Amino acid sequence: MESICKFLIVSIALSFQYLPHLKAAEIDVEADLRLGADYRHIKKSGQLFFDTELKFKSERIHGVRAVIEAQAESDEREFEATETYLNYKVSETDRIYLGYRKSRLGIESYTPSKDRFFSKRSILSDKIEELAYVSLQPQIAWRKEQNGQRLRLAIGLPSSLDYNLQLGLVQQWGSWALGAWSIIQRDRQNYEEEAINGAMSINLNYTSEAHKLELELIAGIDPLATELRSVSSDGEVVFGGARLEYQRLIKGTAWAWSSRLAGLANDRFNSADRTYSMGAGLSWTQSKMLSYYLTGDLIGSVNPLDRDDISYLNSRAILEARVRF
Repeated sequence: MESICKFLIVSIALSFQYLPHLKAAEIDVEADLRLGADYRHIKKSGQLFFDTELKFKSERIHGVRAVIEAQAESDEREFEATETYLNYKVSETDRIYLGYRKSRLGIESYTPSKDRFFSKRSILSDKIEELAYVSLQPQIAWRKEQNGQRLRLAIGLPSSLDYNLQLGLVQQWGSWALGAWSIIQRDRQNYEEEAINGAMSINLNYTSEAHKLELELIAGIDPLATELRSVSSDGEVVFGGARLEYQRLIKGTAWAWSSRLAGLANDRFNSADRTYSMGAGLSWTQSKMLSYYLTGDLIGSVNPLDRDDISYLNSRAILEARVRF
């Protein structure tokens, strides 16, 4: 059975390109990035992963684009190609973007758009109950504004999943957000939770003299999205480990969800050296998922299901970055 499903790397294309100069010549940017994609099916596993490091200054920016396609066939179904891309470009407004897209897994294709994280809906029907749809587009955008610099991280998830799953995801996000932000006790912190179309919206805001940090979680008709913004007049913004882990155990209908921003050992906001890092506690289910990725041992740890009855699909995207300006 293990030999049935094989991943064939169709092509790996890397192209490096010099991009236009940043208008703000006094701004230097360094970025160390790690981006990966990983999904497994029981007894049929494969992995796509690559690491890249970008270091650039305003007078010369290196752009890198990597496309990895893989296709796996089994006696039951075919998995569509998975595409991972890392694309840096600078526009007239001095923006730097990073995007990640995971194409369909036998359900429905995803086409990114300028205005929305997801322009197509994912559908889970009885006919394809054994498959789970995962699509993620983390995006980093930096630009110089009149009141300083802005760093933006956005993560989207399809909202066309069933109501219970939507609610569960938002609750997971909410518990994560509250835990991650509980130690921030400076100036002002506001927490608001309200019902929107049967789901919840969670908004957390923090403001200091030189910084404004906002975390927003929305679910309902629109995709579930998270945004972390930092506005400062000078200094350094640090984050890492923006992570999405998504899993479905079919027979037990158990869902596991994990996400972290800046998975560091401690949480801190230091206005003296303008650094910010955030770590989030994991729930029991999330910790079991994490242990699976670390040890490969998932059976019997997340749900007390019989080994032979489990059919699951795991997808993982990792983004780690350090930005200095």
